[in-house]
Amino acid sequence: MSSRVLCVDDDPAVVRSSTAAIRGEFAEAAGVGPDEIYLLGGSSDQVVARITALWDAGADTVVLRPVGRDPLSMVAQTVTALRREITE
Repeated sequence: MSSRVLCVDDDPAVVRSSTAAIRGEFAEAAGVGPDEIYLLGGSSDQVVARITALWDAGADTVVLRPVGRDPLSMVAQTVTALRREITE
């Protein structure tokens, strides 16, 4: 299982600001730099590409934990994009 923080927005600055605190907490706990923390952030298509990469790497479950404004919309956008990816 792979648990990832989710932030869907087309504006990279919004993704960075929405995930900065949690990225910092995870990095401190892991003893690594914040850039080494793997989050699912970006447009819905970018997020789907990262989820697909996790599946391809062997993850059988990916748990999404939305952060930032409008988490329900983030999940809906991601599910819609995943559905599009799977049915193509």
